[in-house]
Amino acid sequence: MIPVDLAEVLESLADPRMRHAAVVHLPVAAGVLGLPLVTAWLLTRGRSSALRGCIVVLYGSTVLAALVAADSGDAARALAGGAGVEALAVVAEHAAWARWVWATALVPVLGALAWRSSRCRRWSRLVVGAGALACAAHTGLVGHLGGTAVYAHGVGMPRALAGDLDGPANRAAAAGGSLAAHAATSSVDQSTAETPVTFPRDVRPILETSCTGCHAPPAPASGLDLTSLDALLRGGRRGPAVVPGDAEDSRLWRAAAWTDDELRMPPEGDRLTEARLDTLRRWIEDGAPAE
Repeated sequence: MIPVDLAEVLESLADPRMRHAAVVHLPVAAGVLGLPLVTAWLLTRGRSSALRGCIVVLYGSTVLAALVAADSGDAARALAGGAGVEALAVVAEHAAWARWVWATALVPVLGALAWRSSRCRRWSRLVVGAGALACAAHTGLVGHLGGTAVYAHGVGMPRALAGDLDGPANRAAAAGGSLAAHAATSSVDQSTAETPVTFPRDVRPILETSCTGCHAPPAPASGLDLTSLDALLRGGRRGPAVVPGDAEDSRLWRAAAWTDDELRMPPEGDRLTEARLDTLRRWIEDGAPAE
């Protein structure tokens, strides 16, 4: 029997990716297991208080697990930079759907609790049944998208395993992440004050490594898409991300440099290295040129 080191387990759960992996299957399993439970309760015409209590406990736990999974998933997504564009799009869609699993799971809980009121019994069984079906469909979709991100694109997997996935699209995604990381370290970190900073060679690798985990289509955080220069200059819901020629007035710079607590990015992990911050500053102050 393998001894369990509690301190090691707690330390691993401090990583949002490990925490997400530990709880993400609970809402999916509960969404499926709830169907036979709800069916059994409906067959009793709602008269079984034991089954009704089980419904409240199961779906109530699903609400809590879904909230924890969504919170840890958002933090883990911020560390997913370097994956391919297609992979990031799947992750973004997964996050958008997962954010509301708790609300779907809450419907059967409210319906079951409403049974206690004689005036609500006529429609409470309908609410519980419809809510259980919706929760199963919702969690199934979220699980499918999450599985696609992990097993088809290698998001969150060790690079060696991700590279072994079959299919040209998967190998391209893994290769794209490796190239982005290599470019960020070999080109960006070794740039000098005499070397002109370009977006494709110097800035894009930084964004792909540290930012596009959250700021990528189809649902970029704050409406800010950092996967292309046009989208970056267009900005998001908070306004322009870059003011060409003025780094201090650019939200992108203030967020990366941690000079503004409200814009501190990435939200999890370390600040960008001084070399990469210097690259961003020089690019912005040079007028944010395309080439």
